[in-house]
Amino acid sequence: MRTSASVWSGIAAVALCMVGFAAAAGDPPPMPAVKKESLEQGFPPAEKRRNHEGSVLMSFYIDQRGRPNGMEAIETSSEQFSEGARRLMQAMRFKATKEWIAAGGPAVRYRYGFIFELAPCAHRSSPWGGDLEVVSICASALPGTPPPTMLERH
Repeated sequence: MRTSASVWSGIAAVALCMVGFAAAAGDPPPMPAVKKESLEQGFPPAEKRRNHEGSVLMSFYIDQRGRPNGMEAIETSSEQFSEGARRLMQAMRFKATKEWIAAGGPAVRYRYGFIFELAPCAHRSSPWGGDLEVVSICASALPGTPPPTMLERH
């Protein structure tokens, strides 16, 4: 992610790397891998100015062209963090293969977690547990600000 301040580089390649697995009979197909991502617009400027950190759990579908749609924030620290996660999701493109489409992938509702942190980032573990894909967005804190405050999810 790159904003006007320096931020942790290379996180997209690491955080968005997904491992495929074979689905058991009757299970919905796994979420396809991300093929295009951008963390440029991620961290909400208003929350950065307030020195807040937060998290968002998003629910969404993936269409046949690999675009996320029907995005909904299931849990969020603030509406600003939800909007940041929506911007990130809108920039993502998933690898929607013919096999995934034939297996009913576009009818499956997937979940994705976002953790927004200010440097120095602790790279927290997923607050949701399980096999949920989580993206960590680490941005530089504004100069002269006190330690960041992690907002609770609701």
